[in-house]
Amino acid sequence: MIWRVIINSLMSYSILVRQRTPYHFVGSCPFVPEAQGEGKTFDECLSNIRQSVERCLEVRRRSGKEIPEEEPSPHVMLVYS
Repeated sequence: MIWRVIINSLMSYSILVRQRTPYHFVGSCPFVPEAQGEGKTFDECLSNIRQSVERCLEVRRRSGKEIPEEEPSPHVMLVYS
């Protein structure tokens, strides 16, 4: 499924979460590809990927790299894998 994760009041990103086994979820962020997260539950995975996105954006800020902006989409897309 694709979810939106809110980083702060001005930023949010789409997060793709896949369930690999009944107790293994893996998350990624298309706009911040270096951010990855996983967990035994969906909520744990979502929390971990959010923290990963926050850390990656902080590293980008400190190094002067571009911070990607994702335009909000009116479409909701569910992906099952």
